[in-house]
Amino acid sequence: MAIIYIDAATHNQKGPTAISYVINNNNQKYIQSKYVGDQFDNHEGEWLALINALEYAELLSIESVIVYTDSKVVADSMEKDQLKHSKYEGFHLKAKLIAHRFELCLVNWSARKKNKEADLHAKQCLYEAMHSLSERNQNSSSSQDKLKD
Repeated sequence: MAIIYIDAATHNQKGPTAISYVINNNNQKYIQSKYVGDQFDNHEGEWLALINALEYAELLSIESVIVYTDSKVVADSMEKDQLKHSKYEGFHLKAKLIAHRFELCLVNWSARKKNKEADLHAKQCLYEAMHSLSERNQNSSSSQDKLKD
């Protein structure tokens, strides 16, 4: 049985978003983080973290998982198989389809303080992505200034 912690980090209400997940399986730890785009809210990021974590667990041939998230929206939606907000319907459907491929897949809410490792990696990934984007924008601006001269 693998234990997975997921989290997302979003800048502002809706903006640049990074996700992270930590998979603990048979004394092995797999940590993945990635920048997923610049137009997501944090709930969408949490859904993307769940989907990506389940897909990665499947690649590792893991058959049973317990996923912990600090998103009550994601945990409640997966547990009760219903949504309060229809805008997450596509994410919910995709997560359910992947979850059904496991022998057992439970998604539980966990306090943020118990999800520190995934939280740290998501925030670090977001910081690095935003720093990289900022540098690209600065380089692009200076290149355009040179073209004007």
